[in-house]
Amino acid sequence: MSKVRTRFAPSPTGRMHVGNLRTALYTYLIAKHEGGDFILRIEDTDQERFVEGALDIIYHTLKETGLVHDEGPDKDGGVGPYVQSERNAQGIYLKYAKQLIEQGDAYYCFCDEERLATLHTTVNGKEIFHYDKHCLHLSKEEIEAKLREDATRTRRTIRKTISDIVEAYYTSKEQEGIAPTIPDEPASQRKEELHQVILSEGITDMLLANELRYEDNRPKSGTVWVYDTPEAKSILMTIEARFGVKFIFAEHGGKATYGKAAWYMK
Repeated sequence: MSKVRTRFAPSPTGRMHVGNLRTALYTYLIAKHEGGDFILRIEDTDQERFVEGALDIIYHTLKETGLVHDEGPDKDGGVGPYVQSERNAQGIYLKYAKQLIEQGDAYYCFCDEERLATLHTTVNGKEIFHYDKHCLHLSKEEIEAKLREDATRTRRTIRKTISDIVEAYYTSKEQEGIAPTIPDEPASQRKEELHQVILSEGITDMLLANELRYEDNRPKSGTVWVYDTPEAKSILMTIEARFGVKFIFAEHGGKATYGKAAWYMK
């Protein structure tokens, strides 16, 4: 018989309440009664309601109530990540979502929040939501077009955000009376260089966060090489969508990877 493992997955959106503790208590007692493990996973997908410091509150509350977890973000048991946003970034669920779609058991939905809000109605004084399966019968061509459109929109948003950061940086320095530049370089060139630094750090941060081994040969006029793993493709697809870059697979890698299969950034 396999070992019993239970999971408690609170959201870091504020202080824990009695309902949270009740759920934690039940999952803890079931695990301990069966000699199993009590796992803590952080459900941080609701970024709009995320509260800074809420994770520390969760740790503190569980410790004070004696509901000590066996695995979690601070106790790696070998099946992490234990933070939901990190699991999503690794594409852990993407493979199975695509499998469901291919089987005809799920479908893509491209409805935005504004359209979904119009589907609320009132019945007997109670507000209910009923989805009308608006995207169920989209053709394969329509789906592919919308996926490309979404990817393009994401890249535009990221590039605009980075541009805003660069502009804010220079504006703040100018207001402080500090020249954050090299006098001999045109301002536009300096801003583009800072833009590339911020973009580059974001990409390498994601590679590190997902424990992908890479070789950064850009200082030698090369590129970034990422060693191939079973998870590499889905993770790199996420990076491509976020940063508007492209990774190409090379079966025999390059000099940087000593001929091992790898992906290089174009």
